[in-house]
Amino acid sequence: MKNRKKIQKKTERLFSKIHTKQMNKNIFFRLSNLLNHNFLGLNKNFFKSKYCLDAASGLNANATVNMLNMGAKHVCLFDMNKKILTLTKKFLSSKFSKSKFSIKKSNLLKIGYPDNHFDFVHCAGAIHHTVNIKKSISELCRVTKKGGTLYLEYYGYGGIARKIVDLLRTTYKKDIQFKRFIDQLDINTFKKIKNFIKSENLKFKINKFSKKEYNSFEKYLDYDLILTIQDRIKSPMYTQIKYSEVKKILKSKGFIKIKRVSKFPIFENIRKYLSPFYRNHNNYYSKILYGEGMPQILAEKNK
Repeated sequence: MKNRKKIQKKTERLFSKIHTKQMNKNIFFRLSNLLNHNFLGLNKNFFKSKYCLDAASGLNANATVNMLNMGAKHVCLFDMNKKILTLTKKFLSSKFSKSKFSIKKSNLLKIGYPDNHFDFVHCAGAIHHTVNIKKSISELCRVTKKGGTLYLEYYGYGGIARKIVDLLRTTYKKDIQFKRFIDQLDINTFKKIKNFIKSENLKFKINKFSKKEYNSFEKYLDYDLILTIQDRIKSPMYTQIKYSEVKKILKSKGFIKIKRVSKFPIFENIRKYLSPFYRNHNNYYSKILYGEGMPQILAEKNK
């Protein structure tokens, strides 16, 4: 129990910084394009009159914004971060009537809502941070209405990228110099690296780079990428989850019509070259790089 609470506190402190910074205009634009009718394969009237849950919403609450913009009647959202009660409420109040949403502090291991409560439940990028994945998924299933829909997105299993992330996470815990580098990573870091490369190339006159190439280097290493790196490396828990295990839990909780959907994420940084791998997770190169990828699952609860 003590270990669980310690992990939760560390996760809360980290995401308190990262999610707040994700309210940056450019980053929020990317996040607010992650959820739409076409991607989900749902008709344009699906969310009308729907009572929805944005579970582990994050302080930016981008999924709540998406669901309300798509016509949801009301969205309840929660996160374990205390700032959600003030910062997120203020943010959403600037966009929507207060009657359209409600906020509380809660967590995935014990969701503070009744059984069979929501028409649509959304949870993205969260269960792999919990100490009990089965319990987290079971709670999401519990609060979904019979006949309702659950959307789940998580950190998948396998691939070279996963092994690299695991190596970096281990190095972060053991190497003081690397830990300091990751903790202090910011835009100026990339500028200093660019200037180092530029000065060395000019000094020895071996590699020729145009001004455009140097600018591109900095352009593709932006603030959004920094937050992603820190999220991957510094998060207390980042568990790889097998799709077969998730599907098994969903079936045991009465879910049918379980399917994987895919999206083409919008990036401004170097990850734009990786978007096709995210979109087509069955591609040979996608499997080599990301294994099962970042599964996005849509499932319907049996009536």
